[in-house]
Amino acid sequence: MHSLERGAMLLENGADRVWIDDGAVAEQIREAGSGGYYDKVLELVGTATLADSLRCVKKGGIVSLVGRLSENGGLEKVDLMDLIPSGIKLTVYRGTSEDFMSTPLDAILRLVEQGSLKFKIGRVLRMEQIAEAHRCMEENEAEGKIVILP
Repeated sequence: MHSLERGAMLLENGADRVWIDDGAVAEQIREAGSGGYYDKVLELVGTATLADSLRCVKKGGIVSLVGRLSENGGLEKVDLMDLIPSGIKLTVYRGTSEDFMSTPLDAILRLVEQGSLKFKIGRVLRMEQIAEAHRCMEENEAEGKIVILP
């Protein structure tokens, strides 16, 4: 799926604004003069895109790093004092199996069945290909939701 198609799909599904990640989203925001940076950013990819995400929030803003591929999520290779701009907060979320089990899957499935929650299936991979799934995400090659099978 081309990035313009992705952007259109996000707008059709309720996004107010779409930024195409070219590695410099913060620069796009600055150049657009769209009323400034954001209060909060949810970082779902990881340390590969974290520095840019940290530059997308305004002073006092919060970036939340969610999910991880390795034990430390790659943070052991990052100097956080250099990475995090002054006045910006970085939080992390590491879900537990209890968190996952309490996910309201039935409610989510109802939204999908009703057409209220739409998504495109991109890559379908096996559990042993989980590293490939994360690579696809980092490289913007998923072209939709990545489905992992046992």
